[in-house]
Amino acid sequence: MEIDCYTDSTGFQKLEQGWEALLDNNKRATIFQTPEWNRIWWENFRSGKELMLLAFAGEGVSPVGIAPLYSTQSTEGQRVLRIVGGIDLSDYLDLIYHAGHEEPLCKALLSYLRENRGEWDALELHNVPADSPTLTVLKKAANEMGFQTTAEEEEVCPYIPLPSTWDDYLSTLSKKDRHELRRKMRKAGSEGGDKRYVVGGENNLSMELDEFFRLHRKSGEDKKEFMEDGIEKFFHDFSAQFHERGWLDLSFLEINEQRAASLLSFKYRGSIYLYNSGFDPAFSSYSAGIALMGQSIKDASEEGYQKYDFLRGSEGSKYRLGAQDVPVYKMNIYSG
Repeated sequence: MEIDCYTDSTGFQKLEQGWEALLDNNKRATIFQTPEWNRIWWENFRSGKELMLLAFAGEGVSPVGIAPLYSTQSTEGQRVLRIVGGIDLSDYLDLIYHAGHEEPLCKALLSYLRENRGEWDALELHNVPADSPTLTVLKKAANEMGFQTTAEEEEVCPYIPLPSTWDDYLSTLSKKDRHELRRKMRKAGSEGGDKRYVVGGENNLSMELDEFFRLHRKSGEDKKEFMEDGIEKFFHDFSAQFHERGWLDLSFLEINEQRAASLLSFKYRGSIYLYNSGFDPAFSSYSAGIALMGQSIKDASEEGYQKYDFLRGSEGSKYRLGAQDVPVYKMNIYSG
């Protein structure tokens, strides 16, 4: 199997068409594996890192897989390979496979790494989805080739499998949770927040994002600190690209003609990914955040989406809305 290695950001553009074709062939692909997400993350956070963007060509299909890796130095001085996208900002990270080529791709990747053993000490794979062949095929091939490997559950990504109607969704909740959700949505609605305001093509996206950031910072000190170190610019960059592609779902709940809560979500291949949120504590008595989530779930169900993904984190509010856990894993491979 032929392997091309790209070491600068032009590789993302050169591979874009083939990358998109790979995603079309991969039912497990998430929005965090798109070339747009990977390129924008790299452009924002490449300082101190070296790109190792590997494209694998097979007979009759090119590429049959992509390993978007980068090299960095750990605090212990090890040369570590990780997947582009970042541990904290990409809730799902994985190699990109063409269906049916998982095993030869994994073996080709490991052979390449063995031939370049002097350039790395560990391959650290974070946030790998539970159903990924990386956890089985790559681990098995690595063990057979003499690499040391470890794997463990890292976090959970609660999600709701969406029924086709709002009433069917409500029927999946416990009587108490169903009553509470309806009550909170009615209370917010009685104050003029009966519908969420969704940012569209006619709106000024930059100004709407500034409103999202305002509500995000008001939500708590942890969220306020999160938006430091270039994160806000990253949000602007991917939001502009996703808005153009029709993947961005930025919405607000207005109460008494004021913005009370906001959700920043992604719409991709039948799934809604709730990426981040913000709310004004002044409206906490209205449970504005939950009311907006309820309306978002209602809209997603009515629009035909099959999955509402809350992404990483086991906050209790996700389960009161009917979410069930799917784990993501951390897997390490050591050069020896």
